[in-house]
Amino acid sequence: ALVPLLRSVDADVREQSLWCIGNIAGDRPAFRDRVIATPQAVESLLLNIKHPSSPSMIRNAVWTVSNLCRGKPQPPLAPLLPAVACLAECLKFNDPETLADSASILAFPGHVAEARPYDAGSASSQRPLLQRLQARAGCHSERGWKLILLLLCLFS
Repeated sequence: ALVPLLRSVDADVREQSLWCIGNIAGDRPAFRDRVIATPQAVESLLLNIKHPSSPSMIRNAVWTVSNLCRGKPQPPLAPLLPAVACLAECLKFNDPETLADSASILAFPGHVAEARPYDAGSASSQRPLLQRLQARAGCHSERGWKLILLLLCLFS
């Protein structure tokens, strides 16, 4: 009943649905897999990433996708491939939370190693992104440095 609400004309309804689905998917792998298997769930979720009504909506949508990509056993790759391609574009955003969640999803070894549906380029071509992350993610913290190192590995 929540998936159709991801296509509501009311942005608040879409955002609350994203948040709810993210919580369900993050609770346990069985719930995550059920969300992934729900027809139109991933597609509807991605519409809210491609056409967000607000910065908080993109944050919630990316966080929800990150919950779909986590857990053991790993989720099935095929239904999530469109999300991986879409989230590569999210690395262009200036929001630290969106950047961190997008980078963590793209760095999942089971997903990125099997399929890279985007051309990441070299680390030198990603220098503006890395500098932005350094400034925004707080590289003086352990989390910030881990994120920068993760991206260096991902894009090299």
